[in-house]
Order: sequence, then structure tokens, then C-alpha cells
Amino acid sequence: MPTSTSDIVVIGAGHNALVAAAYLARTGLSVTVLEARDVIGGGTVTEELTAPGFRHDTFSTGHPWLMTNPVLARDELGILAGGLSYVGNDPVVVLPFKDGSSVTFWRDPARTAAELSRYSAHDAQALLDLYAEWDRLAPVHMTRAVSEPGAAPAPDVDPAFAAQYDALREKSAWQDVHDRFESEQARALMLWFPLAVVQPVDRVGTGHLPVTVPSAWNHGWMNAIGGSSMLAEHLARDVVAHGGRIVTGARVARILVEGERATGAQTEDGTEYRGRRAVLSSMHFTDLPKKLGVPLPPAFVAGAKNWRAGPGLVVVHLAVPENPRARTHAGPVASVLIGQSSVAGVAGMMDAIAGERLTERDPYMLCACSTWIDPSRAPDGMGTLKVITMAPYALDGDPTNWDAAKEDYADFLVDEFAGLVEGFDPTAVLGRCVHSPLDIERRNPSYYRGAAQGGEMVPDQMGLNRPVAGWAHYRMPIAGLYQTGTSAHPGGPVSGWPGRHAAKAILEDLQIDWRRVMPEDAPDHPPEIPIIDTSLL
Repeated sequence: MPTSTSDIVVIGAGHNALVAAAYLARTGLSVTVLEARDVIGGGTVTEELTAPGFRHDTFSTGHPWLMTNPVLARDELGILAGGLSYVGNDPVVVLPFKDGSSVTFWRDPARTAAELSRYSAHDAQALLDLYAEWDRLAPVHMTRAVSEPGAAPAPDVDPAFAAQYDALREKSAWQDVHDRFESEQARALMLWFPLAVVQPVDRVGTGHLPVTVPSAWNHGWMNAIGGSSMLAEHLARDVVAHGGRIVTGARVARILVEGERATGAQTEDGTEYRGRRAVLSSMHFTDLPKKLGVPLPPAFVAGAKNWRAGPGLVVVHLAVPENPRARTHAGPVASVLIGQSSVAGVAGMMDAIAGERLTERDPYMLCACSTWIDPSRAPDGMGTLKVITMAPYALDGDPTNWDAAKEDYADFLVDEFAGLVEGFDPTAVLGRCVHSPLDIERRNPSYYRGAAQGGEMVPDQMGLNRPVAGWAHYRMPIAGLYQTGTSAHPGGPVSGWPGRHAAKAILEDLQIDWRRVMPEDAPDHPPEIPIIDTSLL
């Protein structure tokens, strides 16, 4: 049986796994990364899905939360110096409504407030008050969201603001939006943002999202030039530059355990990759019981069994002859993000998902045209589109029902999109690829049940409860086995934090000073992200 040995074996080559591998390799540890697919990137992968020359982000596209991480803010891994670049957008999103009206959300809160003032002076002020509230709550949120689970509050966190933040977490996003805003247009807009991070807005625990999500998008949606794969490729270069090895086409069949300790991984072809000092998994933690094949604590097994994935996604990728423009009350406008949202439509969608049915009236949609700010993704003058909505994983009780339903539902979504824009003819589409929640899970099992964020990001599945209470610090029930990826805290969007924290946990346990690669006193020097005002295009 073929065998390979290194200090650390990393399972998966998504961005969190690569972040961790890069930090570990920089300390002199030998690192082997195993990727099941023939391409690296995991959730940050860019592929020709529809037609030659059209490069689509298969999963994640916008990376605004990466700016919170020293991986970018301090360029700790040298990926910016190595050529990785980002571009932002303004306006952030345009929401056209079916009656011909619209709301445009700008990076400048005052400009967005002016948009809302057309419908309600109260709502215009409520938006400005929300941003003022964010200024007070940001230190609390950052401690909770990006620090290691259970970390002590930063010294400058006011206990009163912490209590205010906790009070938000005791509400649902639906309730918070309805408490703050009175017009249907403002409510539709502010519900769109927590839905953009694919969370169940009717669930208690999501009440902070209407404040924290739009406030964090101060660079717009922030795309990597060349596609999301560029993040993974630059991280991989750093791993290799420091002696690491990345093996593709290496799907892990089981995690090796000897003497109650994880010692490596065996791939489907029978090759054993031994990890002398640790094994780091980025597969979804719910896969661990079957991959380990040894008894695990009942509480851990129960946590995996009862894990709530959150809503699944349907994604329609399109190759188009030109970039479409959002329809607004003042005329068509170029916008990277075009949204569909209404109070009734969101309520109907949440009800349909709970009943494992399709939404057939005014579905929430996030529609992205990255070629407005990154034309390198398509042949000259042409464009890529991504139309996303939320949907149940099991359709009418059975996930396999998606195979027969997805194309017809994609037709419906494309027709809905056509009503939001000008310059788009569904019959002129040059190529299409549809991914149902089941397709998403099949393509990348880390997207458990076709959900985007590794699991619902609510208090009982975050912080010290992610993935399971008692195993929240990236250390799994088997000695020598560590966890990263979206099912580890803080989960969800592309941020690199699960990777950085997991690397730190491994280094601490190996008694290697993590400050060598994560200096505590280094100043932030965030990159200058160019912002393209697409309304001028």
C-alpha cells in the first residue's frame, strides 16, 4: 500500500484549509494537502461552467469579510504582495420592484437614506440610526464574530453595548427589520441583506444581521480579480513556497486512527498519507463519524445528527452576450448586484422552504454580474451572470426530486431576473448551468445539504457551540485531529478565520510559538481596494 508521511495532513484545499496549511508550513512543518477534486479552491473555485471563455465562481464570489482578517489586513501570508488583487463596487445592490419603483443601496449611508426618503422620512433616519448603532456595536460584533470561541471581550468593549448586541441576538432579522422600518421598500431592502448570507431570517438569533451585514460591505461585494480561484491559487503558492505539497484527485475515504490518535488519511485509491503530528480536516464535521470509523462521544454524534444546515441554494450560471443593467425608477443602471425582495415574497419563501416546496411568487434573489468590475471573466464585451435563490434541500420530501425539477425552476428564475433588468434576452443566453441544493452537495460535500454557510449561524450553532459544545476550539474528540472550514467557528462567508484559528490551535498544542507567523503587535495596513462606480458605466 503506497504511503507518504509529513508532519501535518490537511484534508481539503478550500481557502480555510489553505490558510491553515500556509501558516503551518511557514513554521517549518512539512504539510501535505489532499484535495478530492482535480482543482483546488473548495468554495473559492472558478470554472468554465457554461461556455468556453466564461469563468464562473461555482460557489462563493464576494469576499467582504476577508478584510477583517490579517491574511488580508496585514498580508501575513504575502498573497497581496504575490499579486492577488480585489475590486469593489458602488452601488452595492439595486432592488427593482414590480411596480416600477426601486431602491439603490450605496456605500454612502446618506445617499441610501435619500433613496429611502422617497418612501418614508422615518426609514431614511432609521437607516442612519442603524449605522450609528453599528459604530457602537462593531467592537462587540468583531469580538464575537472573528475571535476564537469564548474569547474575552476586547478592553474597549462597553458592557452596555454588549448587552445591546445580545438583545439583538434574541430577535429574528424579520422582527428587527419590522421594528426599525415602516415602508415595504425599506423592509424588503433590509431583509435582502441577511438573506444574502443565506440565513433563516425568521429564526431567533438572526436579529443582528440587518445591522452587521450591510455595515460590513464598505467595499461593496469585493471580488477577486480573475475569480475566486485566485485567492486559493495564491494561498497554494505560499504553501508550496514553504515546502508544502498539494495533491489533487485525492478523495479521502477514511481518517486513520491508531491508539486513539488520528495519524493520517487514506484516499480512495488506497494511498495512506501519514501525519506525524496532526491531521486537519476541512470536510463538514458531520462527515467525521463515518470517516473515522471509531466510537465518538455520544454528545458529538448527537450534535452531528441534529445539526441544522440552513436553507439550501439554487444557482443558475449564465453566459450572456452583454452585461445587463438594473431597472430603476430613474432609468437603467449598471450594478454588480441586483436583488429581488419583497416582504410578502420573503414570508412566502420561508414558509415554502419549511414545507419543502418551491417558491413560485416573487422569490428572493441575489443576481450577480461580476463582469461589470472584472471583465477578465468573459470574452470581450460579454458577461457572466449568477442568479441565486434559497430553496429546500429535500424537495417534496426527497432531494432527488431536484434532478427532474431544476431546469424548469431555473427557467422561472431567469424569467424573474429578466423583469429586473434591461439589456437581457433569455433567448440570447450563450450557455447555462443549473445547480440545485443536491447538485451543490454532490459537487462539494462540505456544502452540507446544499447550504452555503456550513450551518445556521445562530447562537446555539456559533461560538462555543460550533460545531458542538465541548469541541469548539478546532480540536476534535480524537487526539491529533483538528477541524477547520465553514462548520468551525465563525463559519460561513469567506473570511479565512476558521483556517487561521485552526492553525493557531495546532501550533499551540505542538508548543510552537504561533506569534512567529501571527505577530500580535503588527499594525494593520489594509490594501487599497479600488472601487468602481458602475452607475457611471
